Amino acid sequence: VILLDASLEAVKNRLKDDRSRPLLHQPGSSDVLAGLYAARREAYRAAADTVLNADGSPEETAEAARKLLQGTF
Repeated sequence: VILLDASLEAVKNRLKDDRSRPLLHQPGSSDVLAGLYAARREAYRAAADTVLNADGSPEETAEAARKLLQGTF
């Protein structure tokens, strides 16, 4: 299991225009997102065999994952 781990700031930036997530467009949504992020992050990390930083572009993250997997197989 590879965890694509993005910082809270990167997650906020990616979701800022996503209208399919009504919870994120209410007063206090920044606190809600921070709470969900903190609550889930440790569980995700515990389940991961490898953690890959995913703060970059999708292309950069995919390339890093490709390189990681090439060394694995």
